[in-house]
Amino acid sequence: MATSGTYTDQANNLAIVKAAFRKMGRLGDHESFADTDNRYTSGLAALKLIVKEYAALGMPLWAIEETSVALSNFTTAAGVTLGLSGATVTMVSPLRVLQVVRRDSVDSTDPQDLVLTPYEQDTYNTIPGKSITGAPNFYTYYPQNSATVYPVLSTLKVWPLPDTYWTTNGSLIVRYVRPLQDVGTSTQDLDFPAEWQRAIVYALAYDLAPEYGVDLNQRDRLMRDRDSLLKRAEEMGTEEGSFFIQPKKR
Repeated sequence: MATSGTYTDQANNLAIVKAAFRKMGRLGDHESFADTDNRYTSGLAALKLIVKEYAALGMPLWAIEETSVALSNFTTAAGVTLGLSGATVTMVSPLRVLQVVRRDSVDSTDPQDLVLTPYEQDTYNTIPGKSITGAPNFYTYYPQNSATVYPVLSTLKVWPLPDTYWTTNGSLIVRYVRPLQDVGTSTQDLDFPAEWQRAIVYALAYDLAPEYGVDLNQRDRLMRDRDSLLKRAEEMGTEEGSFFIQPKKR
């Protein structure tokens, strides 16, 4: 049996918008429109909002990345800023930090790692001596937002602050969830795996339905299809593994 041998099938933004109009019954089999059409303009505007909303769904594997931050950046209790012009210049401000690992590279051939314990902001704020130095064992993360710039710089703090040994030999490996990339031009693809395409098409169709006079019964069917496809897509986007719950001593 002959197969294609390729793995690149992906609908671009224009194709997704047109597919959504077909699901609503507002685009016939032999109809089409270009990216200059008002329908594409309204569909693209709704698609941008859906993509930003779906960033809150959880921890999609394709949007989990990691970066290294030198402990020499942590000179005060104010912490360091993460973002395009922060302590690292190749990352965006994380939506959430999943894990922070302290790395001792005094032996560059065999660096030693230790997972830091996350502190809630309330717990960190109650620490009386935030400027003491030693081996950092805890971290807290302050995500931020702005009405004019997104994503903006966010703040990562550690405690204790690194002493001379750690500012010389240490770094943090920060594993984080990045924001989903913006919706681009009509010929570009969304920042989602191909498995999410139908879920996004139905989400867009449901979102646009009231504007294009789709009756309540059809909108209800679109909603059910959207929810079913979204659940299926989410099941493919999470990491395999176990987790353990235990009480925290206070």
